[in-house]
This record gives sequence, structure tokens and C-alpha cells, in this order.
Amino acid sequence: MSNIDAESEVQGTALVEPEMGDLLVAYLNQLGVEYVFGVPGGAIEPLYNALARSERQGGVRAVVARHETGAAFMADGYARNTGKLGVCCSTTGPGATNMITGVASAYENNVPMLVITAQTAISTFGKGAIQDSSCTGINTVGLYQHCTRYNTLISHPAQFEHKLAAAIMSAMGSPAGPAHISVPRDVMALHAPVSQPTYALNKLLDRPTLIDETAVDALYDEITHAKKPIFIIGDEACNAMSGILSLATAASAEIIVTPHGKGMVSPYHPLFKGVIGFAGHESAKQLLADPNVDLVVAIGARFGEFSSNAWDTKTLLTNRLVHVESTDANLTRTPMAKLHVRGCLESIFSRLADRYKADPRLNMKLVPPDTEEQDEEFEAPLEMHFECDDMEAFNSPNKPITPQRRSRNRNHRKHINESPRAHEHRVSQNQKARHHRCYR
Repeated sequence: MSNIDAESEVQGTALVEPEMGDLLVAYLNQLGVEYVFGVPGGAIEPLYNALARSERQGGVRAVVARHETGAAFMADGYARNTGKLGVCCSTTGPGATNMITGVASAYENNVPMLVITAQTAISTFGKGAIQDSSCTGINTVGLYQHCTRYNTLISHPAQFEHKLAAAIMSAMGSPAGPAHISVPRDVMALHAPVSQPTYALNKLLDRPTLIDETAVDALYDEITHAKKPIFIIGDEACNAMSGILSLATAASAEIIVTPHGKGMVSPYHPLFKGVIGFAGHESAKQLLADPNVDLVVAIGARFGEFSSNAWDTKTLLTNRLVHVESTDANLTRTPMAKLHVRGCLESIFSRLADRYKADPRLNMKLVPPDTEEQDEEFEAPLEMHFECDDMEAFNSPNKPITPQRRSRNRNHRKHINESPRAHEHRVSQNQKARHHRCYR
């Protein structure tokens, strides 16, 4: 239950009226956010008071980090793994400047995040207050200008709700990324003018899953007529994995992932050939260099330097590439592709999977997204089908332990007795906890 749902809360013998901080927390509860990561401080204290009240009622709660940079990365990781909005906060001055590196990382990787920084009281602006971060101080809003999708100072209570809503919608928009609001201490501590959130953000964030039928038809034809297709999966394809793996299985398309896409596919999947790009696998490079490959389907892959193998124009960024994206900005990096497909990835590949299923020319076994039954057809031994660059180090029992061996042991413990089919089911189950929307 949200704090703001009650007119007041009893603390000992005192009645605490809902504050603006409680209203902010109520919106986070509305979105299903569970944690706010940050470091407490004097100017951000009203928000932490609201979070404490929320935690007592079973709502969103504070997680205290050792350092504000860590708090931003924790919010980043939370957003990546849940599909929800990541939230981090800091006090004014050095607290706000410490978060910038983590916020910039989220901006670069299109991670939806709400960044909350505090300000000294408005009445102290321009007077040389301790840790003054207003436009007359270090100017926190100015510092965050170049690494956020939305960036504003909330200077009056009448601005609070609509600017908060604008920030959250910008963070979860396309492209996604961090949105920053800076709130003076006295504004955050004011009594909330409403008893509950005015806007239903959870509904506003749901967008129609439009599909370009012409482009999807062309993609279907490309895949069905390809003699040796391969799929490249990036991190933005997370919500579409069930359909993607179904298509890959039907078309016998070998799979490689970008560095940010690691973990999207079981390393023991028989079609998995490793990671391309920075610190990638030799087997993935060899697959891309295979002259028999006539179709490369890139899905949710932002082709920066890491994921494009340093802008490889010989084997990757060629006219055999088809780029499927939910974010138009990512398509600007692949003008050489013979086909661009825009839209919600989950809807696109669900549509393609259904079409494959109904196509009498194909005999396809779909990966069920919402069932726990284990099909023996998908069971397979824990065997890698890709090559590490240094297999000797990977298997070496010598001490000190090598990073390759540590990775192998951890991977083995995590996936012991788990078939590729079971891994994909576990990934699918994790996806069910995400918001079913295409926010990127």
C-alpha cells in the first residue's frame, strides 16, 4: 500500500501528513518499483523519510550504497534485470557529482533510470550555502544536461507531479535512458496537495505494439529463403527471446550475441557460437567470416565499437545484414543493411513465430513462453558449441586460478543439470516479471 493512500501516518503520538516525498514514492509504487538506491544526506532527508514510511507499509524501500556512483550502477543493474525503472538518489553537492559516471553509463546503454538529486532550500540559493548546487553554485542541472533524456529543477510544488511524470515517461521512452529531477529540500518536505497520484503512469507507459507489415513480410521471406542465416542478439532483444529462439531453431540459424547480450542465450545451446566484438570468441568471428553465410539478422544490437567488432565492414556491416530494432536511432549505424525492420521486437518475433507455425512448408517446434513442461526433444548435454580463444587456460587446474577457469566453474555451477531448453524456460520466466512493454 502506498503512503499517500492514507491521509496521515501515526509515528508515536505524532501525526505525519503526507509530503511531496510520499507522493514521489507513491508513483514509484504505482510502477512496481521495489528499491531506491542511494546515499543519505541532509538535503535528501525528506525523501528518505518517505521511503522509511513506505517500507513500513510494504512498499518501495531504500537501499543504501557505499558510494553514489555505486548507487547509480545498482539502479542500472536493477533496470536491466527487471525491465522496471531504476531509481537512484543523492544529496546535493558532491553526492550529485559522484553519481554522474553511473548516469552517463545508463545514458550510453539506453537504460531507463530516474535520477533524483537534492538541492539546498530555495531561500538559500545564491547565498553561498553549504553544497549549493543551484545555478549560482555548481549547477547540478547543468552538469547532468549532456547525459540525460530529461533534466530539470523542480522549484515549485505546482510543478512536482507533471515534471515527475514527464521525467518517468522520458526515461521509459524510445530511446530509453536516465531522466534527472533536482528537488530543493524545502519543496520535497512540503505537504502533498493531493491524497493520491493524479496520473496513472502505468497506463500511460503502455504503448501500442505497432508493426510494419511490409517490413516483417520482407524479413520472413529473407529468413525462409536464406541457405545459411545467423542471428546476432543484443541486449535490447530481452523481451523477445522466446520468439527469436523459436525462429532460430526453425531456420537452423546459428546464434551469436553482442557483449551486452551475454546471458540472453544459454552457453550450452547447440546453436550458440559465442560473443562477437570486444573480448569476443574466435568461433563467432569465424562464423561471420564464413562465405556461405548469406543472411545476418541483427536484433536489438546497438552497433557501437564494442558490439560491431570495431565497425567491421568486411564480415558484419555489409549488404547481407538485416537490422531489426525498436529504437530508430540504432538504425542510423547500419545504412548499408539491405533491410531495416522497425517496431516492438516482442511483437515482431511473436508474429513471425506464429507465421512459421502456420506455414505448411515448415515443421516447427515452438519454445513455449509460459509453460513449465520439459520436452525431452530439447534436452542436451552440457557441452559448449563455441570456442574460447585460450582453451588451455580455460581448462587449466593450475594455481593461481585464471579468469577463464573461474568463469567456467561459475557457469558450470549455475547451469549444472540444466539443459538449454531449461535455461531458455528460466529466461522466459524472468521475462514474465518484466513490464510487458517495448520501452526501448
